[in-house]
Amino acid sequence: MPTILFYVKVATKNALFVLTMLFVLFFTYNVYPSLQTAVNTFVSFYVFSMIGFHLFLITIATYVMQRNESDVLRYLERNPVKKQFQFLTASMIVSLAVALVPVTLMVLLTNELTSSAFLWKEIAHFVIIWLLSSLLAAVIGSSVSMLVKSKFAYVVSLVIYGLFVWMSFQLPTTPLHRYMNPFDNNMYLRPNHLSGVLWNVDYVFDKIFLLLIVVLLLSFVAFSVSVSSKGKWTGLVTFVVALVSLWLLPSFSPIAPVSSKADSTGADHVPYSIETYEMDVTLTNTLRNTATLTFHVTEPTEAVRLRLDDVFSIEEVEVNGEKVSFTHEDGILDLAVKRDVGEPLVVTVQYEGVVELIDSIGFSTYYVTKRAINLPGVYFDWYPTVESNDPIHFEVDVHSSAPLYSNLDSSEPGHWSGVATSVNVFAGQYESFHSDGVTFIIPTSVRPDAFIARFQSFVDETIKKGRFTERERSILEEKTYERVIVAIWPFQANEHLIEIVGDTMFVYYDE
Repeated sequence: MPTILFYVKVATKNALFVLTMLFVLFFTYNVYPSLQTAVNTFVSFYVFSMIGFHLFLITIATYVMQRNESDVLRYLERNPVKKQFQFLTASMIVSLAVALVPVTLMVLLTNELTSSAFLWKEIAHFVIIWLLSSLLAAVIGSSVSMLVKSKFAYVVSLVIYGLFVWMSFQLPTTPLHRYMNPFDNNMYLRPNHLSGVLWNVDYVFDKIFLLLIVVLLLSFVAFSVSVSSKGKWTGLVTFVVALVSLWLLPSFSPIAPVSSKADSTGADHVPYSIETYEMDVTLTNTLRNTATLTFHVTEPTEAVRLRLDDVFSIEEVEVNGEKVSFTHEDGILDLAVKRDVGEPLVVTVQYEGVVELIDSIGFSTYYVTKRAINLPGVYFDWYPTVESNDPIHFEVDVHSSAPLYSNLDSSEPGHWSGVATSVNVFAGQYESFHSDGVTFIIPTSVRPDAFIARFQSFVDETIKKGRFTERERSILEEKTYERVIVAIWPFQANEHLIEIVGDTMFVYYDE
């Protein structure tokens, strides 16, 4: 512990640290107004302050690890590997102390509509990326200086660190590219103010990837400088394991296709139609649903094919109360069911799944958590359905701790009903207000007056560019919609910025 405290003093009792803190404070002062929009906007802007602090860490790491002429340093630690770990611990203490400046501002100055749950998740996210990226910078500086025994180590360290910074400012085309970004992904993506940070599988993979890079560098140094065979073998084995893990990890990234809807149920003409839905949906960090579909058989059929995304695992399927076998692959649920015209056909499907799908650049398209939900049924097959634009009667019981919004009407808490072509469910950092008889459900990061001021011109422009049916165009031009909900869907799947489902208009989220 005395050694670690000594390194803390070495890092902080110098002019460079004072200059770094002045830069951090100056930059913080310039970007703190973005907290009135959303915390994740502030975090995405704060990357430049992080870079400035990282340059300090690289410089001080190189200085400490190469300062061998000091009798004090030589006395404190003779083992270079142990010395590095003690310095890294000290650098993390300093990093955490400096992080208190922006964290304090987040607590005091954030948008008043931001709930405490979302706020503390964003703060935790900021601390995680601050500490991880700072650790990476300190490891780069200390590792290079242990391998390059000259002042040229500064240049090498800056080149290696600069590679990560450069990668962070490029639009990622692969998970590997995205994981190389030690900062916030909102540097190249618009922040999703609706969901805030999503601690999903991809988020965890991203942080593990950075930790593996740290382990890779440390193990290589241990192998290179250790004098004992045990130290060298430990470093070599750890290096190989970290390298293989880095190579394999991106292949497990949960990237969704542009549109998660199956292309087709396999037939141009489906000999049945869905008359009614009854669903019992539970939304936590998973989606669990029991969906009962009542069909009208219009022609003799030997099979029923339904669309349901592959993220879901089907537990059981019943037809008219009896369990039946099924197959579920490529987004299609196949049931070997023979029915003649007019025969009753009631299908019940029980299934569950974790919904955390992202697109190729890492933007969350469909997700379900305890507080943030994006289930646009118009695009995402989150319940069993067929290829049809015919309105269907829905009765939906929904269980969630988050305030929910949908195109269906709510007759009582936890129950929706209505006739629609799809069911769309949303939750997150929304606010609701009324204007001219229309209910608007928009992100808390947008002021209602600012949204209304540009809303009609946005609709008019979209009508000119969009390909709408006569009915949809009539609804937009005559303003017969009753609610407007800002939502997310894969823009590449359909260049519509507006979707109409019944009396509800969905506006593509774009801030």
